[in-house]
Amino acid sequence: ARFRILPFAHYWKDVIDDQRKSLHKLVLEKFDMDIHLPHVETIVNNYIRDRFRDHRCAFHKYYVSIPNNVNKRQHPFNGVSQESWERWCAAICGKQISSSTHNQYSRSCLIVNHCACSKSFLRIRADMPVDPETQQEAGMIALYRKTHFSEKKGWVSHEAENNYERMVELQNQPTLEGFNPLTEGEIFYEVLGVRPGYKRGLGHGEAPLSRKRVAGYEHPYVDQLRARVEEAESQLEELRGWKEEAQGT
Repeated sequence: ARFRILPFAHYWKDVIDDQRKSLHKLVLEKFDMDIHLPHVETIVNNYIRDRFRDHRCAFHKYYVSIPNNVNKRQHPFNGVSQESWERWCAAICGKQISSSTHNQYSRSCLIVNHCACSKSFLRIRADMPVDPETQQEAGMIALYRKTHFSEKKGWVSHEAENNYERMVELQNQPTLEGFNPLTEGEIFYEVLGVRPGYKRGLGHGEAPLSRKRVAGYEHPYVDQLRARVEEAESQLEELRGWKEEAQGT
């Protein structure tokens, strides 16, 4: 049934209704069902869509298996016409170029790079020694330094160094009586920001609300964090003022 679909329909959404109906007829030749029922039609379409994806993957796997020094357009997939195969080759090449361009653009949008190579931040954090006092894994501030500072080359950028210095400053500021000190996680997200639906560098786990769910209102955790940081920065400015007055006298 999968070869009844036009080979140059690269995605299932590109398959027109007439072609889908012809595939439904092939299914009804094998199975007794009422295709007019909405839930039955949905199940059948989902199954055919998965088979169509397998069909597309087989094309791509065959295309990649052809050596690069060979004209791939001259070696069509078994049972596929030359014209259809050339359309498939053009679609595959276009997708590869588009993905490469998109990756380059995404990389150029990064404000601060890191020196962790392909190793995940979560793995690096697990390999770091535990805190000798608390016997807990390394904190987020230490992780940031580990992934953005090299003993041989120093900081990856001035922005990374400034971010780290601000984290340390917020961490070391004294806490007034009656107030709780900021946690490393709160400091980390205050300096680097919170991205809805994503936890920076921490891999799988509980994540903040998605962008759609936070649209139109502020995340309560962000509000609480912002209030605590503003309060801490206010205390820091006040202490700096006292220090300057003391030095002046």
